[in-house]
Parts: sequence; structure tokens; C-alpha cells
Amino acid sequence: MTEQANIINDLKRSKCICHEVEATPETINLIKKRFRDQYRATPMLIKHMQVVLVFNDPSITSQETLNKFKKDIEVFRDDLSKMSAFLIGCKGLIPPIAEAINLKVIKDIVEQPPIAQKHVVTEEPKAPIAEVETSKTQSTRKLRIINRSIRTGESIIEDGLTDILIVGDIKAGSEVATSGSITCTGQIAGVAHAGVGCGNAVINAQSLDSEIVSIKGVFVPNADIPEAVRRQPTCVVLNEENEKIEFINGKVS
Repeated sequence: MTEQANIINDLKRSKCICHEVEATPETINLIKKRFRDQYRATPMLIKHMQVVLVFNDPSITSQETLNKFKKDIEVFRDDLSKMSAFLIGCKGLIPPIAEAINLKVIKDIVEQPPIAQKHVVTEEPKAPIAEVETSKTQSTRKLRIINRSIRTGESIIEDGLTDILIVGDIKAGSEVATSGSITCTGQIAGVAHAGVGCGNAVINAQSLDSEIVSIKGVFVPNADIPEAVRRQPTCVVLNEENEKIEFINGKVS
């Protein structure tokens, strides 16, 4: 249970589902509408999202404005909760002002990518553990093998720098998340988050038509998958120099 909590926290901190929005009393209703519209269009993109309100307007510190804005923020918090998203805090306010409107001042999170070694562990209870790669560090990199498809509505969440091999499909409406790489011998039609909190990861699929793919929090929704690789054998990688996802067509010509 602890390991799952850790990976979920890393996901919430990642760029794909941690969203900063500039907030003023005049714009909070527009922000609420934007989230509602996005949720209706792509609910999986909002699920688990953490929202941070950024305050750049000093007029918020007046008592009259605070009293009104506090109510607006509570309504916004409730709306996000109904969409399985969370208002976690704010930036740009001193703690006494933030506390007056029930917000916590948060700081930027600096990720520490782990250095790892590998060994293989299958999903089967009696499967052998094979040594793949060793290093002098105490952390380990594992491979979880799942000999079935991931069903609609199912979530597979792994922690501890684990690569996942799925012998089957990732069905639409399902989700796979891990700090390592994801390899799918069938079609990825659901959501695939790789490299959570790490970045040293790729996503491989025999057929790619995913709702969302992301590596280290940099995400691409289905509409932005290039037609040249859609429903083709594809390797998804992160170009860390420009922080953009790249798609490599693995089809043999």
C-alpha cells in the first residue's frame, strides 16, 4: 500500500497532472468552467490532477476581497473534488494570507532521479528472479511481467523503479503507471505513464492508439499522436533537451 501511495504522489507532482493556474477573484469562474469543459472532453486527463493557484495580484490582501474570494475558492475546491482532482495550495501569498482563505503555501518540487540496477520479477508467485544488471547502488530496477490484458477501469501502478511488460493489451479506459518503462505486446488504447519521477524510460507498443502517453510527466493526448505511428508498432521516447515526446515508428518495411 505504501509503494502505491508513493507512485501516486509522484504522478500528482508530475507535469502532466500538476497544473498551475493564475487566479484572481475576476477569473476564478472562468477557471472553473475550463476545468469542467476539459473534464467532459477528456476525463482521464483531469483524474488525479493537483491544482495550484498562483496569485500575482496584490489586491487579494484586502479583507473585503478575501472574504468573497474564500467562498469562490471553496466552491472551486468542491468542483475539482467531484472530478477526482485536488486543490493542493497556492503560490504568491504569504502564509497568513493563504491561511485566511484556507490554502497552503507550497514550494516547487525538485525531483531526484534515482540511479538503479536491474533484476527481473514476474507477476507469477513462483516465478524465478533473474539478475539482469548490477551496480554498486542499493536501489534496484525490476521487471514486472503481466501475462494478460489490462481491462477497462483497471489501474496498474508500480513503484521502486519497475519496468512493466504486458503480454496483451492496455484497454481503453485502463491505466498503467510506473517509474520505469512500459512495453506492451498488443495495443495501448488506455493511459500509459512511464518514467514517473525518473525520466529514464520509454514506452513500446505493438499498436499505439492511447488516450494519453507520458514520460516523466511530459504528456501527449490521443489527438496529438502522429498519424504516421497511429495503430503501428511504436516506441515513445522523451527528448530531454527540449522536453518533448517523440514517436519512433517500429514497423518493418
